[in-house]
Amino acid sequence: MALSPDRGIQVHNKIFKTRESLSNRGAGKGITIRLFGRSDGQIAGRRVFEVIPFILIENAIKYSPDNQPIDIIFQEMKEQICVTFRNVGPSLDESEIERIFDMGRRGRNAEAARVPGYGIGLHFAKELVEQHHGGTIEFGQSGEVRMFTGVEHRITEIVLKLPRVR
Repeated sequence: MALSPDRGIQVHNKIFKTRESLSNRGAGKGITIRLFGRSDGQIAGRRVFEVIPFILIENAIKYSPDNQPIDIIFQEMKEQICVTFRNVGPSLDESEIERIFDMGRRGRNAEAARVPGYGIGLHFAKELVEQHHGGTIEFGQSGEVRMFTGVEHRITEIVLKLPRVR
């Protein structure tokens, strides 16, 4: 049975609910998940949208050092909704950033931090964003390198750009 497209997925509401469901996991590490901005706009797509913020928030909790916040920033424009997921994460070099959405890819600092994972979450999130919602997903890092438990970390951002239908 094929999935039918959702009509009018409210991105802010779906991400808010996902944040609520994962907040206890973050609290266990002293992490707060903060929302900034507002979006009343809607996107079209399949009933799998909730998986995307789940992957991104769960990854941010997993890779963030203890007591570091996760910020989710909404920007709504006429034709698209942008959502930025920002946290402190293991630093990647340029060659790692270029391939971060490849299946099975993890950065050397994620491995050094001994964070368990298989390198499938970002790959899956990208597939869902592009194939089911007609959007894009971008990865970037900025700022000074900071050391946590002997591992290099930087500000990490994942940006969703989703075409707005309303």
